[in-house]
Amino acid sequence: MLGRAALFLGAGRAKAVDAIDFAVGLSELRKIGEQIERHEPLLKVHARTEKDLAAVLPLIEEAIQLE
Repeated sequence: MLGRAALFLGAGRAKAVDAIDFAVGLSELRKIGEQIERHEPLLKVHARTEKDLAAVLPLIEEAIQLE
């Protein structure tokens, strides 16, 4: 799901001819099982527009499970 979100932002190619936007994507992802404190970010999303961010947030939320 996170890979798909990055692809939708433009950080990858769906087809070989697609351009890559090096300014968008996901960074600072936490590792599975890593301890974090309340209100610490799990990752950073780099999107060109608020509309792009809104489009990928459901995918990101689906990918994350908190225990």
